[in-house]
Amino acid sequence: MINRIKQKPELKGNLTLVWNAHLPFIRHQDQDDCLEECWFYEAMTETYLPLLEVMNHLHDDQIDFRLTFAMTPTLISLFSDPLMQERYRVYLQKQIQLAAAEQLRLANATALLPLARRCSERFRELQMMYESCQGDVVAAFKVFQDLGLIEIVTSAATHGYLPLMKTEEAIRAQIMTAVRTYEGHFGRKPRGFWLPECGYTPGIDRILKQAGVDYFFTDSSAVAFAAPQPNRELMAPLLTPYGVTAFPCDPESVSQVWSAKHAEDFLANRHKQAQHWLHWLDRKPIIVSSFDAELFGHCWYEGPAFLEQLCRKIHLDQHAIKMITPSEYLDEYPIADVGKLNESSWGRNHSAEMWLQGHNDWIYRHLHQAEERMIRLATKHEHLARHGKLSAQVLKRTLNQAARELMLAQSSDWAFIMDSQTDVDYAVRRTKDHLGNFHHLCDQIDRELVEEDHLTALEERNPIFADIRYQDYISIHKLSPIPIIPSLADWETLLAETSHRTNVFMLAWEYPPKQVGGLSRAVHELSEALAARGEIIHVITTSVQGAPAFEMMNGVYVHRLPIDHSGNTHFYHWAFEMNLAMIDHLVRWRENGGRIDLLHAHDWMVFHTAREIKASYGIPLIATIHATEWGRNQGNLYADLQNKIHQLEWKLTYEASRVFVCSAYMKEEVERIFHLPPDKVSVHPNGIETQVSLAPVHRPVIAGQQDKVIFYIGRLVYEKGIQILIAAMPAILSHVPQAKLVIAGSGPMEAELRANSAHLGDRVAFAGFVSDDYRTQLYQAAEVCVIPSLYEPFGIVALEAIAHKRPLILSDTGGLAEIIRHGVDGFKALPGHVDSLAWHVSEMLLQPQLALQMADSAYQLLQQHYQWAHIAEQIQDEYRRLTHGQLAIEAIAKH
Repeated sequence: MINRIKQKPELKGNLTLVWNAHLPFIRHQDQDDCLEECWFYEAMTETYLPLLEVMNHLHDDQIDFRLTFAMTPTLISLFSDPLMQERYRVYLQKQIQLAAAEQLRLANATALLPLARRCSERFRELQMMYESCQGDVVAAFKVFQDLGLIEIVTSAATHGYLPLMKTEEAIRAQIMTAVRTYEGHFGRKPRGFWLPECGYTPGIDRILKQAGVDYFFTDSSAVAFAAPQPNRELMAPLLTPYGVTAFPCDPESVSQVWSAKHAEDFLANRHKQAQHWLHWLDRKPIIVSSFDAELFGHCWYEGPAFLEQLCRKIHLDQHAIKMITPSEYLDEYPIADVGKLNESSWGRNHSAEMWLQGHNDWIYRHLHQAEERMIRLATKHEHLARHGKLSAQVLKRTLNQAARELMLAQSSDWAFIMDSQTDVDYAVRRTKDHLGNFHHLCDQIDRELVEEDHLTALEERNPIFADIRYQDYISIHKLSPIPIIPSLADWETLLAETSHRTNVFMLAWEYPPKQVGGLSRAVHELSEALAARGEIIHVITTSVQGAPAFEMMNGVYVHRLPIDHSGNTHFYHWAFEMNLAMIDHLVRWRENGGRIDLLHAHDWMVFHTAREIKASYGIPLIATIHATEWGRNQGNLYADLQNKIHQLEWKLTYEASRVFVCSAYMKEEVERIFHLPPDKVSVHPNGIETQVSLAPVHRPVIAGQQDKVIFYIGRLVYEKGIQILIAAMPAILSHVPQAKLVIAGSGPMEAELRANSAHLGDRVAFAGFVSDDYRTQLYQAAEVCVIPSLYEPFGIVALEAIAHKRPLILSDTGGLAEIIRHGVDGFKALPGHVDSLAWHVSEMLLQPQLALQMADSAYQLLQQHYQWAHIAEQIQDEYRRLTHGQLAIEAIAKH
């Protein structure tokens, strides 16, 4: 007789259940019977305590579950407020007394008496539960997060609708205040963020990234209409250009939660949904079902019971559908498609319509004026010096309370209530009261006379955000974009900051967050290293969606210019349009009194700007040649475009007073092909920060525990030589069967490389675009890093591998060959030679101790020769030699 063992079903997909837990700040200091406070009591009674009860039941029965709660700072403040806690106790006691009175009244009503008894029992159960956590509901939720059963994310401080805020400073203040509130209650930074009303507009992701947020939730339309269209549609998150993950809410699952069959029917539909997508996705689909928390219990009494049944059924289902938190999903699938999200919300018509229409549009001109006034005051009092009769302490308290009042006025709830025409008078009154308080405080600061009794009363009336920082509103740029100059004061501020010393202008077509190749990173890190040494550095570059037109970024003044062009403009012609924009911008800067003491141009794309500004104003010019068209094509310049680029490179080196290159190999190349005198060309290598975390991290799924990982990261183009490494894999596998090649990056050769490696099965894996965190995981999993380039002026990726202390094999070509010593710091293989590369990789894998010794030796070289601070010092000396001579000429001319 054959024993039939029931097979565990295949995992079909992941389910993330998200509750948007929010209430506006409806605390009223002087009223204990305010109607709006009942919203809080009802939500506590019907939603939040029952949800805690469900989790207690599941945990007691050892049911594994995963839930995600988006708790807004205003709700957390209500939960934690001693006054609200005491008032809720009174509310519960009143309900218990009312239930007892009802039992007496219905003593002879046999049909209704059991209901009255059940109500009495229920209120007493809730009272016991509330007292069991001593009224600290936040701490009760924290227990489940610490157990790993739930994940709690934050939202904007007062649930302000971020896309309708006028200034980046106001958005930043809402986000940073929320992050600090979360940290204070949960003892960790939030990984996730709930956008109020799922309202997204480009640029919010950049601010979230700056705040340390890894992911956020969006309306389905944000991802469905992203550009480019996401390959995995709504069944996987999308990575924004700023490296923050967007999880789209799934409309299908949300619409089915009201099914009469409840949990069983809901789960059956998720099975069907996951099964449909599983057949053609490269990973298990994730279904993000998001709900307003008060749907469960307050609006739908059976909601908590539905949730408990669902968790139990999924547990019994042997995880054919797996409940998962967003952080767990990102740990399992760190790779995602990258796209620009569509502006959207989960409101009416997926737009801002609910918060901007005839009943509520009047509020925004007042809110926007308040934002701008707050920014002016915060910037003026950045250093909290004594202000007339005001002490620094009183000034700080007043500025912080003004920030509180502004944020409370920005709550999206007031505009929502006005739109829905429910409690309109209350919403209007709250908006006007907070704005009135805000301007009253600002007026007192301007008059240098604060009524401290009034200030104290406001602090007691709205005791929210104890760690609020008015400094969040300090202007992100001392000058708004040129030529758009909003105020003379802003213009004068920047001129005052930059007029006393040499101003160096870097010209580069790409700069973070725009990052196409290595030029962006090199210019970025050099600029910041020079700024750290006291140089005034401006970067003139091109605009990118979501990034400000002007900002001070880690000490560097970054000017991002929009470029006029049609959608099908060729890059060569687009570059010409870019130069016209750069020239206009610099001329306007100079004519308005700005200094330009030195130009530093990066590659041929900015030649026209460099030559025009140099000739017009007699400004010294330095050119950095990162790579040459001649080198990229091994001297074969057959196409007309190749010859045009080659000519622009030559002209740039001719016009420059000095030419910088990154290696001795490049110095020889540019001297030869451009006929440059040797004393005109200097070698300044690229650098890298060695503050790389070497602490162990989670081993990526793509690298099995038994795999000996060979890691390549870079663009998938011919000159990078990845095709040589793939061709070497059969020979490597014959010596080391556990070898596995992991390829990170993308490019035009990807399809061809995948086809060429198909016969190697799972011994070659393509990771695609990888985030910084995932790149670190791959480096740490690697036994050896390989750079098989056919042409490489330098190779910053080699320094990256060395910084992670990974053994390194590279091609004996170009600037790569200069980085390490063969057999001492790593191996150099013959460029383009399959057998040579196969032998060196096999040798490294077979001798792990030798490999680690070479990695340590290479790390010492890195410390000595490739630190940006040291490189910046050398470049600064070159700047001085050029600008001092120019300043002397100007001084003579003045006399």
